[in-house]
Parts: sequence; C-alpha cells; structure tokens
Amino acid sequence: MTQAGPKSLSSSRLGRFPASVQPYVELSRLHYFMGPNLLFWPCAWGLTLAAVQVKMPLLSLLSYTFICYLTSGLLLHSIGATWNDICDRDLDRLVARTKNRPLASGRVSVTQALLFLFPQVLLMLLLLCALNPSARNLGIFGLFFWVSLYPFMKRITHWPQAWLSIACSWSVFVVHASVTGFAWGNTSVGLFIGCFCWCMHYDTIYGMMDRQDDKRVGIYSTALLFGEYARPVLALFAAGFVFALSIVGRILNAQQEFYYLSIVPCAFHLAWQLFKVDFTDEKSCLSMFQSNATQLGYVVYLGFIVIYYNASN
Repeated sequence: MTQAGPKSLSSSRLGRFPASVQPYVELSRLHYFMGPNLLFWPCAWGLTLAAVQVKMPLLSLLSYTFICYLTSGLLLHSIGATWNDICDRDLDRLVARTKNRPLASGRVSVTQALLFLFPQVLLMLLLLCALNPSARNLGIFGLFFWVSLYPFMKRITHWPQAWLSIACSWSVFVVHASVTGFAWGNTSVGLFIGCFCWCMHYDTIYGMMDRQDDKRVGIYSTALLFGEYARPVLALFAAGFVFALSIVGRILNAQQEFYYLSIVPCAFHLAWQLFKVDFTDEKSCLSMFQSNATQLGYVVYLGFIVIYYNASN
C-alpha cells in the first residue's frame, strides 16, 4: 500500500472544510498543519530555557507552552503566510508550485485577503499587549519589521532566507523577555544564533524546490546563491546550530543526558538530511524540510526538558 504524500494528505484535510472557506484555509496553510511547526519550536525552546532561569513551576511552563503553540504556531504562521501571498501574488503566478494559491489563481481578491488578515493581526497585538513592556515592544517590532518586510527581500537580495531566519527566531527574545524581564541573556542570544543557523539550513532546502522557476522569474534565494556548494554550506549552518545548542547547554550546566538525548541525535539528524536530500527532487526537498518540524524539533525539545527537570530537582 502506497503511503499518502504530504500534498495528498493536505488536500484531504482541505476537503473537510466547506468550499466557501477553503481558500482562506489555504491562505493560512491550516491544512498543512500537522502539529508543532517551525515557528513554534524556537518559541517553545526559548520558553523552556527561560523557565529554567526563573524556576517556573511545571504547570505554568505547560500552560505557557500551549499559548506559544496557539500564538506562534497557529496565529503568527497564518499571518505570515497570508501576508506573503498578498505580496507575492504576481510572482506566485509564474512559479509552478505556487500558481494555484488562492490569490495567484484569483479565487480570493486582495481586499478579501486583507479583510482576513486584519483580525488576525489585531488579535496578535491584543495578545502582545498582555505581556510586559519589553516583550510587547519586541513582539510588535518583530511583527511589523521582520515579518512584514520579509516578502520583499527575495526581490532585492540573494539572502532572503537570512531575513526569514531572524523573523522565525525572534520569538526566542520575546518569550525570554516575557518570563525574565530582559531579552538579551547569554542563553537567549545563543539559542537565537542557533535557530538562525537552523532556519538557514531548512529554508534553503525548501528553496531548492523552486530554483528553476526562481531563476527564470528573477527571484533571489540562497538556494540559487549557494548553487553546487549548497551541501557543504548547509553543513556549516547545521554545525553552527549544533554548536550553539552545545554552548547553551554549557551555560546552563547541562548534564550528560542533554548531550546524549539532544546534541548527538540532532547532529546525526542534520547529517542524515544532507546525505539523504536530493536537491533536484521536489518530494525529497519537501520531506527533508518537514522533518525539521515533525522530528528534529522534538529531539532538541527533549534535551531542554531534561535541563528543566534537572534544574527543578
């Protein structure tokens, strides 16, 4: 029996929604949602490390992690995807993988998409206003600077993935500030650098799917920039991620379990991705990209939970 691939699975999920709302589900990418996503993990990791420093009770940690799941994993992901489709609708029509998106195909108008986006942004702002001033200001800055400007980077620089990496990792500082009262601690900076390297790794793999169309249309990306050197360059970013995690563990006096449960498996997983991925095969790139959220995220999280547990006992 052939296992359904990611696209067929997402299509079956989409069919569960009424036809009238399906285009908006596509805009939010809700039908792709298979648990914690790539925006959620930096938030959850950062929260756990901050919880270690303030000795946060387990129930509070679980509650705040669930809030991260809803805000960063669902809401911010939907905001970013919707805004990206609004800005890229003309480019999306020229790329095979994206030409059938709701805005590119004309199933949703720009006005309708903006009306769908506005309450999401308003809700995010209301949630951010509940945080302390430091975390609130960082969150608002991240939303209106890093997130809102990202779609335009692919038009002006070969490094749009670097901008996206900052946007995806920014929640580390927001949650650290919300828990500890300040953003720029040794652990938060170390984790931010690690998450930046991780995002550069997985999003460049993702960008490999569109290389030919991007080159034809004039879209810039690190997938095109790195070219035939992509594998060794991504190996450097993967090593940077593992090294940053190791430094964070050292700062927190992590015991050997952290390295056995997270660092070593993380290094092997990233090496496996680079060994396994076929940059000329869209399914291979998509599978390796998704494995970062559905597999690697849990591996790193397990080690951070061990640090939290040891610090609490």
